[in-house]
Amino acid sequence: MKKSKITLIFFFNLSIAIAQSNSKTLSKDAFIVIVKKYHPILQQAKIDTEIASANVRESRGAFDPTIQSNFEEKTFDNENYYSYINTSLTIPTWYGIDLKLGLEEVLGDKSDPEYTLGQTSFAGVKIGVNELIFDKRRAALRQAQAISKMTLADQQLTTNDLIFEAIDAYWKWALDYQLLQIVNEAIRVNQDRLRFVKLEFELGSRPAIDTTEISAQLYSFYQLKQERLLNFTNSGLILSTYLWTENNVPFDWKNDVFPDSSLVLSEISALNLPEINSFLENITSTHPKLIGLNYKINVLEIEKKLKSQLILPKLSLNGNILNKGYDAPNEINQAFVEENYKIGFNFSLPLFLRESRGAYRAANLKLQSTQIENKYTITIIENKIKSYFNESFALAEQIKTTELVLDLYKKVYQGERIKFENGESTLFLLNTRENKVYETNSKIYELKAKLNKSIAGIYWSAGQLK
Repeated sequence: MKKSKITLIFFFNLSIAIAQSNSKTLSKDAFIVIVKKYHPILQQAKIDTEIASANVRESRGAFDPTIQSNFEEKTFDNENYYSYINTSLTIPTWYGIDLKLGLEEVLGDKSDPEYTLGQTSFAGVKIGVNELIFDKRRAALRQAQAISKMTLADQQLTTNDLIFEAIDAYWKWALDYQLLQIVNEAIRVNQDRLRFVKLEFELGSRPAIDTTEISAQLYSFYQLKQERLLNFTNSGLILSTYLWTENNVPFDWKNDVFPDSSLVLSEISALNLPEINSFLENITSTHPKLIGLNYKINVLEIEKKLKSQLILPKLSLNGNILNKGYDAPNEINQAFVEENYKIGFNFSLPLFLRESRGAYRAANLKLQSTQIENKYTITIIENKIKSYFNESFALAEQIKTTELVLDLYKKVYQGERIKFENGESTLFLLNTRENKVYETNSKIYELKAKLNKSIAGIYWSAGQLK
């Protein structure tokens, strides 16, 4: 019964090996390309930037020339009361001044005496005196432009974060694959040893207890394989959540996909990292989080400037030069202007200014809060970069040391194996030596996976995973 179980497991392992030889491989670089191209979160981020760009265009609409036409006529009991036609063109300018041109025709015996009968034309200007320095139209456009750039920075930040998460998932998947290969190798070696021990038992040179001990060792590896196979399968499913195809269709994940990397990063020189100062210098102008905060500060500064204008008295001036008929006057001189004009002004000032002063103070406090957040974020980012830098070099050194330990364990194991085959050692000692080799080899791959993530963490914390 035991023999049939071992045979069945052997063919099971063989089928996995054959499947892997014909399987598909997925490299980290190819994986990241797919994530960047098709992941729905990044697609949403692109849409957000397009929305922000559309909002900028919408804000520019406040400076679009506007043509307006009004017509009103009243006839009652066969009597023409009035007929009123007015067409005008308003041209807004950047400095809060609106230019106006218009034509007007008023007919009827009972028209409003405010209107001038007949055909007239006019050209004029409307000036918001307190808006010459700054006004809502300019504020809205400048804020929309800053928000557009801030949204682009947010998109880069989203990309940076998502790629880091994806890289972490990839190295977890690759690590689980490598750990599965280690236990597969352990099973192969122990299967061969079981056959060797059984043969020696049949020849009378080994006690029966040795077959029991090697069988227990083998079945412990079978159990470990089930655990590691489950880990590899589940980490593959987690990896698949980052894989999408066109039209936001999730990738149809198959268990015949395997990593093509063995996490080879054994030399500290293989890090190839720039100097840490190259990450820390100009970080405020390169990290998307800080770029976004800078634009947020810009938006709040615009808001503060606009609220400061509300404290000023509101004064607007209107002035039009009038002309009889639609033809341009032969000459526009002082006498013509003094005899044909329409002027007016509007003035208002709240007596206590509580609304405007409150709005200005709130805008100022929001700005101060964001400036504090910006300084705090700079410190957090710099410390993260330094932390990942320290971790990367420490892990590289640990890998070096652990690989030296592995070489020593291998030598001890090989020596013990030779002694065992010559009948000079026990199976217990051989298994102990062998397990140390497998444990240390697994530890190396775990350290390599951590090192890969730590290197990615340097670029992520610096905002450079784009």
